[in-house]
Amino acid sequence: MDMERNELTRSVFEGTSFALKHVMETVKKEGAKAEILRICGGGAKSRVWNQIKAAVLDMPVHVLSPESGDVPVGDAMIAGHKAGVFENLAETAAKIIKVQEIIEPNPEWVKQYQELYPYYVNMYRHLDTDLKEVQFWFGSSILYFS
Repeated sequence: MDMERNELTRSVFEGTSFALKHVMETVKKEGAKAEILRICGGGAKSRVWNQIKAAVLDMPVHVLSPESGDVPVGDAMIAGHKAGVFENLAETAAKIIKVQEIIEPNPEWVKQYQELYPYYVNMYRHLDTDLKEVQFWFGSSILYFS
C-alpha cells in the first residue's frame, strides 16, 4: 500500500487527537469539565490539525493569538492563582488570553471520528501487551536504526 506524505501527516494528526480525547475522557470521569479546547504554540498553526481536534473532541477549538504567550503563561497564571497573586483566575485569563480564531467542529467529521474512536481505544489497550512482547523478544536493550 502506497501512502502519500499528506496521508501520513493526517494520520499523525488524527492519532494525537484521539489520544487527547482519551485523556480528556479520563479527566472527565474524575469530575472535570471541558467545553472548549484552547491551543497555542507551533501545533496551533496547523488549521487542518485544529479542525481534526475540533471534530474528534466535538468541541470548539480556540486558537490563541501569539500575544497571549505560550503554554508557560497558562502555567504561570495557575501558579499565581494558587499562590494568591491572582484572586480570580477567569478574570485574569480574560485580560491576558486573546482568541485569534474559533474553529467549530465539522458535523460530518464528528460522525466519522466517533465511529473510528472505538478502534483507537481498542488498539491502545493492546499496545501495553504488545510492547511487553516486543521487549521479551529483544530484551531491555534499545534498538537503534540508522
